[in-house]
Amino acid sequence: MHRLERVAVQLWEACRFLDNGTVAYLRLALDLADGACETLLSGDCSHQLSLWHARHLGQEPPSKSRQSSIDREFEAKIDFLQEEKRLDPVHGRVLRRIHIYRNEAHHRDQVRPKTLESAVRLMLFLAAEMLEAWPPWSYAMASYDEVPGLHHFFPDSSNFGFPNQLGASFGNRAEVAAVIRTRSGISEVTGLETALSEQGAERVGELVRNLDFIAEYLRNESGRDDIDAANALSAAIKAAQDDDTPWTEGLTKKQRNQVANLTADQWKALLTNHELIPDKETPLEAFHAFADFEDALEPLETVIRQMSGWIDGYYEYLSDIARGK
Repeated sequence: MHRLERVAVQLWEACRFLDNGTVAYLRLALDLADGACETLLSGDCSHQLSLWHARHLGQEPPSKSRQSSIDREFEAKIDFLQEEKRLDPVHGRVLRRIHIYRNEAHHRDQVRPKTLESAVRLMLFLAAEMLEAWPPWSYAMASYDEVPGLHHFFPDSSNFGFPNQLGASFGNRAEVAAVIRTRSGISEVTGLETALSEQGAERVGELVRNLDFIAEYLRNESGRDDIDAANALSAAIKAAQDDDTPWTEGLTKKQRNQVANLTADQWKALLTNHELIPDKETPLEAFHAFADFEDALEPLETVIRQMSGWIDGYYEYLSDIARGK
């Protein structure tokens, strides 16, 4: 019961910060909701591993190195639970993408204002879904007074499971999940697809501005006036094929191939169609579709951002020389 209390308090506070609505508080709400989801994923993984031999007769359990990865890594937990049919693939994809948002906000203070609120609501909804299906690690019970963090969910102690009722913890868990699901407002989220399209437009706009900056550099260096953003895009694609350039530093071979395997025209089509987030029946499916767009875009974004940063540094170097530094 104390485990339930700890997760419930974390989710309750995330809801409270969500209600504030400002970017600063939404950032904290995302951090709390993400942490609660990881706790729920971790608990389910531990439970499935403890039941391995009963569920997989004659099969070897995951290796120690993989179990270590599952223990440490968010994505490894998702992979394992999807293999065990404990996590819906769409839910897993959305969790992965929003966890990236959380890491950007938490570690680099990089936030996406247009989709931050929707990301928090989706994360809370998924936490409620997982909480309802959370495996019973322990049948240890607690009295109402021993778990004050649950009083938000059960203002009247008469609605709380009695310590001597073995099944009470299951009912309590479902009731907590129901409260969080309602407070997530996921059924009331309107305009999510518009918000996602605006986020896509914002990112494409930044990319195009960087391409214009690169094109200006190429014109200055070559003395040609006919170089434009399309030429800069072609230069970025070519840079992704080059092993000896600082512009692709940090990219994996797979990411570089993602850039290099599309022609300039194909990239233009992707950048032009960023607003065409497919109509979906649920916000989760809409966000899943947007994640496809982001996964395709990010390697090219990285190459162009690094090219632009290198050029900016080069201009600063020339400026320092001109000033006699």
